[in-house]
Amino acid sequence: MLFRGKDKNWSFGIMPDRPTGGSAGDDDAQGGAASRKLNSILADLDAGDPRSGQERRMENIPVEEERRSGSDRRESEATEAVAAAPVATVTPLPTPAPQPVAAAVAPPDPPGRPQLTVVPPPEITPTSDEFAEAQRRAAEHRAAIQAMLDNARAVEERLAAEAAEARSAREKLGVDAKLAVVSSLLDEEKKAAVAAREIAQRTGRLAAEHAKATEDSVVLHAAMDAANALVEDLKRKLDDARRAFTESEARLAEGEQRLDRAAEALNATKAEAAEAARRFTECRAAREAAEADARAAQERAKSIGPSSSALEVLKSLESVVRTPVSPNGAAVNE
Repeated sequence: MLFRGKDKNWSFGIMPDRPTGGSAGDDDAQGGAASRKLNSILADLDAGDPRSGQERRMENIPVEEERRSGSDRRESEATEAVAAAPVATVTPLPTPAPQPVAAAVAPPDPPGRPQLTVVPPPEITPTSDEFAEAQRRAAEHRAAIQAMLDNARAVEERLAAEAAEARSAREKLGVDAKLAVVSSLLDEEKKAAVAAREIAQRTGRLAAEHAKATEDSVVLHAAMDAANALVEDLKRKLDDARRAFTESEARLAEGEQRLDRAAEALNATKAEAAEAARRFTECRAAREAAEADARAAQERAKSIGPSSSALEVLKSLESVVRTPVSPNGAAVNE
C-alpha cells in the first residue's frame, strides 16, 4: 500500500511481513485493516476538520478542546494501527544481535505530549537480504508515521494560535458590533431600495403626466396662436371699420352740408317762385284789366265810329295787351 504526504513531497508503502507461524490469509487481513486505519489517519491529516476554519472562528467554538480531543483520537488510532501492523517473526539463527532501528530512527516526542508507543519488533536474526529489507521498511514506516504525527501536532498548534488570534482580533476590532451595524445598514439599504422603487414608480407616473401635459400644452399653444391670429384679424377689421366709419361720418357731414345748402337753395327758389307767381298774377290781372278796357274801348269806338288813326292806335294797344308776360316780368313772343 502506497501513501503520499500532504505536501506531496514524500511517500511510503506498507508491506506487512508475514510471521512464520501464521497463514497468509490472516496476515493479509491484518495488513488490510492496518492499511485502512492508516488511510483514515492520512485522510484526516490531508483534509482536516471542516469545522476548523473560518466557520469555527466565526462561531467562537472552543478550538482548544476539540484540538486536544482530535489529537488524542488520531494518536490513539495511529498507535492502534502501528500495534496492529503485522511484524515479521522468524526463527532466531546464530547471527549477531538485532539493531534497535526504531529507537534510532524515531525521534522522541516533546515533553507534555502523548507518547507514541512503538512496539519494537521481536529480536530476529536476518537470514537473508529479504528480512533485512523488510525490517528497514518497517522502521521507515514507523518513522514516517511519527513525522506525520509531529506535523499534525504543529498544524494543530498553528490552528489554535490562529483561532486565539482571531478571537482576540474579533474582540479588539468589535466585529460583533460592526456586524450589528452592517445588519442595520442592510435593513436600511433594503428600506432605501423599496423607497427607491416607489420613487421610480412615482417618477414614471409623473413622467407620463408630464408628457401628457406637454402634449396638451402644445395643443393649447397652437389654439392660442390661432386665437391671436384671429384677434389680429379682428383688430385689422376693426381698424378698417373705424376708418370706414370715420370716412362715412365725414361724407355724412359733407352730405348734410350739401343738404343744408340745397335746402337753402330750395327755399330761395321757392321764394323766387312765389314772387314770380305773385308777379304773374299781378300781370294777368293787369292784362285782364287792360283787355277789359280794350273791349270797352272797342265798344265805345264802334259806337262812336272811330277814324283810321284811332283804329291804328287801338290795334297797337290790342297787340300790346295780347303779348304774354313770364313770371320774371319778361315778355314772351307767341
